[in-house]
Amino acid sequence: GYLCERIEMSKIQMAVLDLDGTLLDAAGRLSQRERQAVRRAVEMGVTVTVSSGRPYMFVKPLLDQLGLDVPVMCCNGAMVRDSKAIYYQSRFPRDKAQKVMEIARQNETLLYVFGADCIFCKPQKDVMRLFRDMDLEELMKRDGGMLVFCDSYEEALERGGDIVKLLIVEYDLEKYAKMKRDVLACGVWAVTPERYNLDICPEGVSKGEALKRVAGQMGIPLANILAIGDGENDLPMLQEAGIGVAMGNAPEDVRAGADYVTADVGAHGAALALERFILEEKHECCAGKVQRL
Repeated sequence: GYLCERIEMSKIQMAVLDLDGTLLDAAGRLSQRERQAVRRAVEMGVTVTVSSGRPYMFVKPLLDQLGLDVPVMCCNGAMVRDSKAIYYQSRFPRDKAQKVMEIARQNETLLYVFGADCIFCKPQKDVMRLFRDMDLEELMKRDGGMLVFCDSYEEALERGGDIVKLLIVEYDLEKYAKMKRDVLACGVWAVTPERYNLDICPEGVSKGEALKRVAGQMGIPLANILAIGDGENDLPMLQEAGIGVAMGNAPEDVRAGADYVTADVGAHGAALALERFILEEKHECCAGKVQRL
């Protein structure tokens, strides 16, 4: 059946949203509907923040659009920071990073090394696919170089300093599945945030752990948090939050693991969830869109 009971406005103190496929559409755009829902939630005194697989440098422009300057969870929870400080940063064990790099080398696939403030990779044509909506030359110049090309994975490892996460991009799905199994055998956390991408973080890192860290820092009980997401990497966050809402475009296992399922990203599922659980709107355009599993 559909959700019909009243959710008290005072219950939700924080809303945590994934970006790609949740707050942002397939083209990476923020709609006016989502923008307004976030603004109105903030006006009601709710802390609205973001949890993303993206590094902070690619989250900050959206925060600026929304007028938010709160601790955000980046790189799948491997880093928690705002514009003023880094509150938490995981460090990828060097030996495990080398094992993952060897898997990438053997499979001749594209690997990105994420440091705290920049991304290192070998110059391959497929780099253009990942950064298709961005100006590569601008990325290489901005803030001393957000994107740095290296001649080898070893160079990337050395120049990366404290590595936050690794990312493999592979468009051959059979090869992708095998590499994911091999990477998991290295004793790391590896998830599929979206098709072709394999996000790799140290063991113990997840969006769920990061949410507990931020909630504790801000003194907000997990029971009073609304989390919304669409990817495999979002599931730990959805399960830690008092109310976990999966997008309609989420994979079946993510939808099954959430408390509720909203509409897909093209039908403003994130805004609908904010409107229902925080803004308490019962108007017809919202009715019946957030389902109880």
